[in-house]
This record gives sequence, C-alpha cells and structure tokens, in this order.
Amino acid sequence: MFDFAVVAAKEKLSERYIRLLMPLAFLSPKVIDAIADGEVPADLTPTALSRNLPLAWGEQEQRLGLSRG
Repeated sequence: MFDFAVVAAKEKLSERYIRLLMPLAFLSPKVIDAIADGEVPADLTPTALSRNLPLAWGEQEQRLGLSRG
C-alpha cells in the first residue's frame, strides 16, 4: 500500500503537497515532451496541471491542445 505520509516525511514536504502532485506521475509521454519542448503555455504550473487531470493520455493531450498520433 502506498503511504503518502512516508513519502512526505522522506521528502520533507507536506502530505497535502505530495497528494496534489501525485497525478503528475501519470502524465502522457507526449505531454511530458511538449512541456520539455516549451509547447504548452508558460503559465501552466505543476499545480494547475495536476488538478482535474484525466488519467487517459488521449484526454490529457486533448486538454492541452496536442494532437494524437
């Protein structure tokens, strides 16, 4: 079982912050590449990205305006 409190303590961060950012671990590779290449809006923060993030990669890419293929 995954324990957010253990990760938070190890990283010296709040458990709330770890829970907030955890969805970023499930980003589509295409979204990660677009972020690295600067192809997403500059004001897209990790916090904003992690809120209401769909798990389906295609939906993530669609929300960010990235075409599939």
